[in-house]
Amino acid sequence: MLRNTYIDFQIIETNTCQTLGIVDTSYYNPDAENSGFVLQVIVPGYDEVRELNYYPSGVTILNSNLLSITNVSNYDDVVDLPDGVYTIKLSVCPYDLYFMEKSVYRTCKLDCKYSKAVLELDFETCTDCFSVEKVKKLQKAKIYIEGVKANMINNNMKMASKLYSKADSLLQNILDCDC
Repeated sequence: MLRNTYIDFQIIETNTCQTLGIVDTSYYNPDAENSGFVLQVIVPGYDEVRELNYYPSGVTILNSNLLSITNVSNYDDVVDLPDGVYTIKLSVCPYDLYFMEKSVYRTCKLDCKYSKAVLELDFETCTDCFSVEKVKKLQKAKIYIEGVKANMINNNMKMASKLYSKADSLLQNILDCDC
């Protein structure tokens, strides 16, 4: 029985907001000629599609240079990728037959802001005396962040964006507090 090529991918954690990792989990029919491994990305806040090649059955790491956000010669000068909805499409020839497109909501910067807000609890000084109000705000923000991800799974980008804004506002409030 001959199996057709099937394209799929997953987003992987790279532990930095400067990169986005994509792992190709496709099945490529070994009896077919597989060519033209194309990765297309629409970055939040940008209208144009960025087209690159991807590594079949491998990991492709994207940064601000590869996504045409920056054009720097020193890797230390690449910038954090924006949070928001990324539309990502992998395809092989014939492109209209073998492709997978997904929209994912990146929350890397928001996750970093959450971590900074957690540190505002000041564990070094006292592990039992932090503000109950801050803890409640942090818990609410964490639920909103989880809501962003859950809503993207259900293709509700509008609600995901609304929850992102609410979480961001709560966390900014904690970070700006002079308490």
